[in-house]
Formats: sequence, C-alpha cells, structure tokens
Amino acid sequence: MKTLLLALTLVLTLAPAAFAAGPINPSTATVTQPQTNTDGSNLTDLALIRFCAGTSPTAPLTTCVTVAAPAGDPAAGATSSTPLSAFSLAADGQYYLDAEAEDTAGNRSARVTRVPFERNLIAPTAPSTLTVQ
Repeated sequence: MKTLLLALTLVLTLAPAAFAAGPINPSTATVTQPQTNTDGSNLTDLALIRFCAGTSPTAPLTTCVTVAAPAGDPAAGATSSTPLSAFSLAADGQYYLDAEAEDTAGNRSARVTRVPFERNLIAPTAPSTLTVQ
C-alpha cells in the first residue's frame, strides 16, 4: 500500500509537466521572418508566411492562415503575426501551431518548431503572444 501511494504521488507530481498544454488562449501568433533560403543563400524575395494550426503534435496541421510579407529582403529580427481568431478553432482543447515562409517563386522554407497551446472558452482571454521559432 505504501508503494502504491508513493507511485501515485510521483505520477500526480510529474503529470503536469508531462502534459503541459502551453499558454491558454493566446491571442496572437508571431514568427521571426527567415533571413536565408533553404539552400543557405540570402533571402531577398520573401512573399508570405503561412501559419498552420491543428490538434496533432506530429501529423500535418490542417488549418492554415497566410500572411503577406513585405516584398524584398526582410530586416534582421522582423516578425510576422496573425490573430489566432483567424483559425476559427471551434472546440476547446490542445492545439499546435507552426509556420513556414514562402518566396516569390513559391519555394517553401522548413517549418519552424511546432508549439502547443490550449483553447479554453471558460478561461478569460488576455492579450498574449504565442511565439513560434
């Protein structure tokens, strides 16, 4: 019984870290615009940033929003953002977001690291930013 109680205590103590959902109800998603093409050359013709959201941590994300980027060579540290309300996420739950860039020729960048967030209609919404890198 003592061993079972100890095991249950450990599981409950470690569970929140293992199942962390990320921020709750972020209002905006932001990504730093890339400086190079996938081949390593300087990116001089950035056209758009595509943010995608979905419920899978590994499968392709299904709902995407495209944000036009200023034409030309993006300044170091320049960002693109989109409101998360643009995704029309109807159900509460765990979601993931990633982003990719596309140049004027249609070449896509590698996707940035996928980040988790939680949609919860009961929790208050406060302005916050979910940063994908």
